[in-house]
Amino acid sequence: MDSSEQALRFHEEGLNAFREQRFDVAVESFQKALRLSPSSPVLLWNLGNALALNGNWDLAKNQWLRAVDLNPEFGDAHLNLGTYYAEHRDHEHALKHLGRALTLMPQRAEIQASLGHLCTRIGKISEAIVYFQRAYHLDPQKREFLLNYGIACDKEGQSSLAVHAYHEVIRSSKELEVQARVFWGLMCLQRRHFRAGWALAESRHAMQNLYPKELVPSQPLEKDLRGQRLFILDEQGLGDTLQFIRFAPLLKHRGAEVRFISNAAMSSLLTRTPGLDAVDQEADVRPTDRIIPTMSLPYFLQLHSEEDYRMDRPYIFPRLDWVQEMARQLEEFKGPRKLNVGIVWKGNPNHRWDHLRSISFENVDRAWIQNPKLKDIAWVSVQLDEGSSQMFKGTSKDGRLSPSESFEQTAGLIQNLDVLITVDTSMAHLAGAMGKRVWLLLPPQPDWRWGLKGSSSIWYPSMRLYRAQHFLKWDDVFQKVTEDLAGEIKGAVSAV
Repeated sequence: MDSSEQALRFHEEGLNAFREQRFDVAVESFQKALRLSPSSPVLLWNLGNALALNGNWDLAKNQWLRAVDLNPEFGDAHLNLGTYYAEHRDHEHALKHLGRALTLMPQRAEIQASLGHLCTRIGKISEAIVYFQRAYHLDPQKREFLLNYGIACDKEGQSSLAVHAYHEVIRSSKELEVQARVFWGLMCLQRRHFRAGWALAESRHAMQNLYPKELVPSQPLEKDLRGQRLFILDEQGLGDTLQFIRFAPLLKHRGAEVRFISNAAMSSLLTRTPGLDAVDQEADVRPTDRIIPTMSLPYFLQLHSEEDYRMDRPYIFPRLDWVQEMARQLEEFKGPRKLNVGIVWKGNPNHRWDHLRSISFENVDRAWIQNPKLKDIAWVSVQLDEGSSQMFKGTSKDGRLSPSESFEQTAGLIQNLDVLITVDTSMAHLAGAMGKRVWLLLPPQPDWRWGLKGSSSIWYPSMRLYRAQHFLKWDDVFQKVTEDLAGEIKGAVSAV
């Protein structure tokens, strides 16, 4: 048997192992084949595929790069490279290889969809709409393409097109119906159509396994809840908890025993929240108890008006010892400067839209911290373990922890700020719920709760909204905030 026949045999062994999902065996067989036929783009591509599914993505990338070096017209290798770079947030190379794959294979719907996701990530929403639309036309059986088209239309403010897409997904896909209802509901909430929005958002329970669904009420709560024990469940992010826990007193007013099931990060802080009889990290829920997921509170309490959500007093209270400790540390750091201004510039990177809401520290540093017009500001990092040497980061009483590592510490820090400037994270909710001044930086088409226009929030009277005009372009926001900070400095100087 000559070397070409041996290479073919090893290649077939690798393909068989690959089909059987024995990827380590497939890798070994493809490597044997490549030693005999080192210039085969197909072998390199298959080896890359096996390495990727065996968890060796970087090695896989190297095989695909060799494959396109040998054959620049190898569309599937370009597709894999584009997917790899997109996953690793190397957007320039992702666009290069996905674009090349599309040129070589224009009828492949998954390439159109991949480009749609990539354009969404880099803020080119109008282009994403076109790609998702093309993907759906090429493969109308893939209703996820239509759902993503609807989501992109929603992000671009094309609500009628989004509603049409969501409705069609609901009509034609049992698998995606719930997701379409939830996205439609969030779109309604953003536009202040609260009754329809909360009802549609209730569909999300079908996607969650955090609680026994039979204990969630099937209809709005009755007015008299005496003798009932209700558990509010921390189902969403930390910001959602801080936003919706304001409704606990309404349950208490109806006579219920109200307990909150919280994660460890939040449990201590919430023990002083009005309307809660107890805060538990774990709870022994009885069959006669009822569970209310946090975001379901407005639905079950039938709160449909903006006036129902307005906060008339703070409901989150920092611990006095932390307020005093942070005041002491800030006083040492502040010196002759006039204002303490906190900054949070990025959120949880795992959030679906974090790439559109977060800002690089380099831009924040250039726009504000290094700005000579703002030299009278003592800058305070409320970002976990990050910030320049010119920013106050704080320590715990024993000198080991950043204040952002504990909500109790962070609340004590925020209490001492003149203003907190933040992107859309839980820190915005924490400051707002404490009644502290907070300036929230928002992208176009922000999260549902901030609406679509205006500089004030229906949720927090101490909050000011700064809205960017274009995705991933914050210069107009930086300029407006700089002007307002200069006004704050002038006011502080005049008050002395």
